[in-house]
Amino acid sequence: MKFILILYVCSLVDGKCPVSSYLPYEFNNHLSCALAGYQYSYKALVELDPETVNKEKLVVKFECKKLPSI
Repeated sequence: MKFILILYVCSLVDGKCPVSSYLPYEFNNHLSCALAGYQYSYKALVELDPETVNKEKLVVKFECKKLPSI
């Protein structure tokens, strides 16, 4: 089974997640995808403007989506 990682930038102020990003990597199992999700979520949050993060109460969510078998 292969998985792809999807990151979502969400605002806790309005509960919306208007920004999503598909990373161009495939993972061989859920664990490797989930661990990468935490790493990339951290990196994404650090790269955002601190003032905007605090004002909008931004967080990064992620999901590991199973790719269809061929």
